Amino acid sequence: MHFSVKRDILRAAPVLGGLFYTHDYLHGKNGWIDCYFLGKDKLTFYNCALETTSYAYKEAVSDAAWTSADELLPYDYDLIFRSARKEKESQPDTNAKHAELGGLARLEWVEREQRRLANARSIQVFEKLSLHHDYHFGIGLHATIDVPYLTVDTINNFIRRFLEDEKPYCHNQALTYSYDEIEYWGLEPNAIVEPLENPPINQAA
Repeated sequence: MHFSVKRDILRAAPVLGGLFYTHDYLHGKNGWIDCYFLGKDKLTFYNCALETTSYAYKEAVSDAAWTSADELLPYDYDLIFRSARKEKESQPDTNAKHAELGGLARLEWVEREQRRLANARSIQVFEKLSLHHDYHFGIGLHATIDVPYLTVDTINNFIRRFLEDEKPYCHNQALTYSYDEIEYWGLEPNAIVEPLENPPINQAA
């Protein structure tokens, strides 16, 4: 299978630099991507889930805020169950105010809690990398790196550093961010594209 990965890397080399392949559109401010790259021996390849430390922090804070909201007011609407039974019940009113949440709608409460948790800096993230040999497609690699965004340059720099020894690590410096240091607190879906058809934005010029 590494031959197909190598082929994809070579095909996308004019825009991605020749070290990796991804089908995620690199728009210049990605917080996470999935990508593939070859090991130093050129026979091994890595199936990599890559994220920035600020994205990991945002996800950890958001998960904590939603968990707290569910503890105060359990969210028991089962969309799959109700759809399977074809019950004609309306979805819950997302704008409804709840006494359990201080008179706020659930999303309003979560957004306020995200700000509080982020500014409290009680949640910490670390720059780290782990290897997973139970993947069916390549060696799994999960990496959280301390860069502002994932771009062609920051991804290639990460891969070059990793290939020096191809070992897992976890830095001991804890990282936190204030609410205002995170540019965007919403979901971050990545568009699926072919790199040559939709070049990364920082390479398009």
